[in-house]
Amino acid sequence: MITARLVQGAAAGLVDAQVIGTLQDTSRGQDRGRALCLCAVTAGVATALGSPLGGALVAGLGLQLGWSFGLLVSAPGAMLTSSLAPERR
Repeated sequence: MITARLVQGAAAGLVDAQVIGTLQDTSRGQDRGRALCLCAVTAGVATALGSPLGGALVAGLGLQLGWSFGLLVSAPGAMLTSSLAPERR
């Protein structure tokens, strides 16, 4: 589990830098500012709420079930977020 989390963190670090570049490449004018703002707000909210919510899950459901449930919730959340993204014109 620890190795998987290390790999996940390293991959997230690589992808994170690409997100800003993609937003810069695909957005123009006010849309670019809006896209970068939403990216920053999303990162801030995720940083502020992710650890406390994850800790509450583990504390409330126990170590094994809490981690499993947390990972189980992440995948559908990512798919939902991806489906809400506008299509590139």
